[in-house]
Amino acid sequence: MPDLLTLRDFKGPMITVECKPCGQQGELDRKALLKQFGASMRFVDLRRRLAMGCDKMHCS
Repeated sequence: MPDLLTLRDFKGPMITVECKPCGQQGELDRKALLKQFGASMRFVDLRRRLAMGCDKMHCS
């Protein structure tokens, strides 16, 4: 799946995230995410990583 968006592709300084099942939302620093996960981290994989441990992880 080469067309999936990665942290490298996104150029903004902050990434806004929202969990509709939980109602939580926030902003993440792109540079911190790059340092932690690397530029090739796909957003679909990042979503899974951020949702780990949530009781509603499989609700969306």
